[in-house]
Formats: sequence, C-alpha cells, structure tokens
Amino acid sequence: MRMHGNRSVAQYVQQWGNSASLALLDPACKIFSAPGLDGIIGYRIESKTAVVFGDPICSAADIPRLTRAFHDYCHSLNKTIVYVSASQDFTDWALAHVCKSVVGFGDEIILNPMNNPKLDKGRKASVLRNKWNQSIREGIVVKEYVGIDGNLEAAIEQVKVKWIQGRKGAQIYLYHIDLFSDRINKRWFYAEYKGTVVGVLMLNKLNAHQGWVLNIMMTTPDAPNTTSEFIVLSVLDIIRTEGCSFFTVGTTPGVGLGTIQGLSKPTIWFARYVYAIAKKVFNLGDRQRYWRKFHPSTRSLHLLFSQPSIRPGDIMAVMRALNVGSSSAKKKESIAIKTN
Repeated sequence: MRMHGNRSVAQYVQQWGNSASLALLDPACKIFSAPGLDGIIGYRIESKTAVVFGDPICSAADIPRLTRAFHDYCHSLNKTIVYVSASQDFTDWALAHVCKSVVGFGDEIILNPMNNPKLDKGRKASVLRNKWNQSIREGIVVKEYVGIDGNLEAAIEQVKVKWIQGRKGAQIYLYHIDLFSDRINKRWFYAEYKGTVVGVLMLNKLNAHQGWVLNIMMTTPDAPNTTSEFIVLSVLDIIRTEGCSFFTVGTTPGVGLGTIQGLSKPTIWFARYVYAIAKKVFNLGDRQRYWRKFHPSTRSLHLLFSQPSIRPGDIMAVMRALNVGSSSAKKKESIAIKTN
C-alpha cells in the first residue's frame, strides 16, 4: 500500500478523487503536499515540465491554497505546469488565478446505473440487448469476487496476461495494472465461459461522488465478442440494486479539440494538427464509440497550462507522462486508455 504521511494515497483518492486520480496509485507518480493542508497533488516531472494528473485531491475549500503552494514549489524548480484531465470547475478557477491557457481535449464519461440501458429505445439499446441475450445463450456468467481465493486470483491474473499479450499497435496508459492491492477500496467482477475466467472488471470507490470509477476492464482474446458489454451490463445491474447513481468510466479523448483559450493562432493550429495525428495513430474515437451504446452523460476535461503558450517540450512531457508508445515489452504491465 502506497502511503503519504499517516494515510494511504488510495484513501485520498477514495475520499476526494475523480477518475483521473487513479494515476496517483502508480509508483511512478510523485506526490505533493503542503504543511497544514489535508490534501495531495499527483504529478510527474518530465524535463522542464510538471505534468499533473487531474485536479488537486483535497476539500474544495483547500484547493486554492494547495494549488498555489504547488505552483510556488514548481516555480522554485523552474518548472512549467500542465494539468491533464482537469475538470471544468478547477479549470475556471485556475484560469482566473494560476494558469494562462487551456485546451479542451476530451470528456469524462458517466453512467447513471439507475437508468437501465437495456430498456432504452433506439439502435444502440437494441445492440446491447442482443449482446446480453447472446451472452446468456452462450452460458457466460458474471460473478463478484469477494474474500480470499488464491486459485481465483491466479485465474484473474491470467486474464491480465492474455489481455496484455493481445494488445496491438500504439498505446497510451496512465498507470500500471495492480489488481489486488488496496483491497478495501476495490471491487472485482469476473466473467466465466465454459468454466474459464475470460473477463475482469475492477472498480474503485469515489466517496466524493458516492459512486464508482472503472479502474480496468479486460477480456481475453478468445472470449466471446459479447463479453465486455455483458460484464458492464451485469455490474450496472448489481450496483443499481445498491442505489448507486454514479459510475464513471474515466477520460475519453474527444473526436477533436474543444475550447481553446489563451493561445496564439499559430499555436492553436499546431495543437489541432498534433491532435489530428494522435487521433489517427491511437484510434482515439474507439472509446467514444464503445461507451456511446450505454447512453452516458459527459463532463468536459481540459489540458491546463501555466504559461500562455504550448512549448514542444510541454507536448513531449505530456506524451512521456502518458507513456505514449507501442505495445512493446516495456508496456506489457500497463493499462491502455483506448478500448477495443
């Protein structure tokens, strides 16, 4: 368990975090705190840039002081700052006080489990019902893992191995897969097909939203092609009975860049050009298309810059912080943002 002071990082994430805050659970992420304030900021130093993951993790009242303390710290190191996946509320405050420019790059996708997507109308709901019924006909079963079972955990870990081996092409990931640490904050669901575990979905608790965030969903290459939707629908059914109304699946890059403020026209052109290339290389539209079937709501997310310009070094820093690369051996233990 990763500790910071008298509390674990996972406890901070559970109490005040959002979907981007899961990046703080990776040992590669540095943790900043300030004396007298109960909160943390997760970041990585890449060359001359501090790349922050999500909003500061603290009470709303402490965000201004914690953020200013972090900016003072980075200034003392002669580092610029880029926030990745900053919320709209924090973006509005930061632009007024500590940051100079912003680029809207995606959304947080949120499902309300109280709304059953299988009962919706339209083609997307029909697709989900067909996948649900086909999964039942094929005998797929979804169960929740509770307690301690070494054999079952080994089978779940094997899903991870097969899933990673099946990943192809360029990848982006925020953090390494760590299935069974910080157990108090997690739930595990697994799919069985013909007596074999072929899929896993793991959740982390978010107290600030009284709900859950999707940590990872994996299916083996030989799993029936309805397995991932069947796991999601099954988990939604389960947490619906518990009265849960918030389930976020995390950051989804947009089909194009959104609002851009504080940048020159040449810089805006450069940003849109770079993003258009990244969209093609990483198939950024795949995740949007997958989750659209579940009729989600969205919240805009942003890249925030402490300076009124985007330096090439800032772009490279963000790419390194997101571990941009191919599915090489170096990436074999990592979570990819895109969903196939």
